[in-house]
Amino acid sequence: MATLLAIINCHGRQGYSNAQRETWIPRIPAGLDYKFFLGPSVISPKQDEVFLNCNDTYGGLPNKVQEVVRWAREHGYESMAKIDDDVVLKPAEFLNSGFQNHDFTGHTNNDRAAVKIPWGFLYTLSKKAMEIMANAPLPYDFNDEAWCANTLAQHGIPLHHEPRYVLHRGK
Repeated sequence: MATLLAIINCHGRQGYSNAQRETWIPRIPAGLDYKFFLGPSVISPKQDEVFLNCNDTYGGLPNKVQEVVRWAREHGYESMAKIDDDVVLKPAEFLNSGFQNHDFTGHTNNDRAAVKIPWGFLYTLSKKAMEIMANAPLPYDFNDEAWCANTLAQHGIPLHHEPRYVLHRGK
């Protein structure tokens, strides 16, 4: 089955999801699916949105990521990319980046931690990594990247550094 581009969004940031819909989402090739994931609401989701029973705040990111992972597994995805709602993705290049060859891929955050932690704008999880994260105890903070990296490292899955996943920081 396809890879899921799981875009983390919330109800207060619809402008971000609309910008993604107008820019790179129309360029998604076969082999990639996408959905915007938000917390609960009284309104109905758009066709490309999934409302989860999760904490929809910044502090609830690990809870939301875990619910996204569970949703992806329930819907038969073999892998997923957790993507922030302010990311510009080049879908064809991403599909050819080789993430399929690793259980956990992202751009290493050079914070000198004992465990390599990805920058949070994008990281990928294989089916094996998703199974681990779906059942992992939630952390006490909001850092989903460190939570994933440390949990997966405890299961012998280190982060594979992908230098092509770049965080743009200005001019």
